[in-house]
Amino acid sequence: GTVSGRLAFKAPAFQCLTGDTLIWTPNGLERMDALITEEGVVSQEIEVMTSEGFRATSYTFKRYCSDLVKVTLRNGITFRCTKDHPFMLPDGTYVEAQNLIGGQVVQRGDFLPETENVTALPVVEYAKHIKKTELALPHQMTADLAWLLGFWIGEGSINRQYGYVLWSTTKQNYIEKIQNITKQYRLNATVNGNRVQVYSVAFVDWWYKLTEAPEVSRANTKKIPSYMFTDKHLTSLVKGMLQSDGSLHVASSGHRGKRLVLNYCSNSEILIEQLQQIMISKGYHCGSRGLDKRTNNHMLQWSTKAALPIANDFNLPHKHTIELKNGGKSESYM
Repeated sequence: GTVSGRLAFKAPAFQCLTGDTLIWTPNGLERMDALITEEGVVSQEIEVMTSEGFRATSYTFKRYCSDLVKVTLRNGITFRCTKDHPFMLPDGTYVEAQNLIGGQVVQRGDFLPETENVTALPVVEYAKHIKKTELALPHQMTADLAWLLGFWIGEGSINRQYGYVLWSTTKQNYIEKIQNITKQYRLNATVNGNRVQVYSVAFVDWWYKLTEAPEVSRANTKKIPSYMFTDKHLTSLVKGMLQSDGSLHVASSGHRGKRLVLNYCSNSEILIEQLQQIMISKGYHCGSRGLDKRTNNHMLQWSTKAALPIANDFNLPHKHTIELKNGGKSESYM
């Protein structure tokens, strides 16, 4: 604003990001165009994450603009913004997007307040023509359910036509864990090869609500449910995702020699972006985002020193011994 209190054209309100930009709110990561719908300058309070925690906006501004700049960071995060959108440098000064140069370092926010919030879950409903079963579904999110949800996001599907929810895995310990958790809800999870399935129309309806999945759920539409970003069990959900669809291996190609590499791949671009932002907010290296050339899937990747703490903290099974370049020291990753 200006001294007179009126918005000036060069004020930050007119230095804009596109509507598909994700921002942290108390409801998790949300697109700007879903929060700001009215054209022009509007008095509107929206809580957004800042370096001082959540703060409410005074005004929002929406306008059409065709003269945009695309900024891509080395980790794969991309912004589309107006030419004069400011980026903060490490010394606290700002540079406009149009004046950024390759290799320049900009500040990023890597914070997300810890929360003790536990989400209230939808109540299971029974259609009149369906025989009521004695399901014992939780009324609040739990660590077990968050893990089960995360594992499903990584390697799961849902089918309303045939009335089942499915998790895919070849690892016996994960099969048993899925069975044990669903057994708590008085559900019988059957195993057929690498498929763990629960047949229950009522549970399918409940799972649709829980996952916030569209009516036709596909791999490229998967995302982390909005309520989980402010739930205390978010880490358990991420653990389920990484344990189901994370790939940990030793790579030997390239100029860096042998190194531990952790990949997470998905058909869903929004899911990859959500996961990257969560890992940044939890204090882990942001990783690099791009396309897997073999499968054309979206991929998030961490290497060696960045991969190791994630592998250890999220209990990803691995037994690797590699030679690191820092002094040639041999380290065993167990």
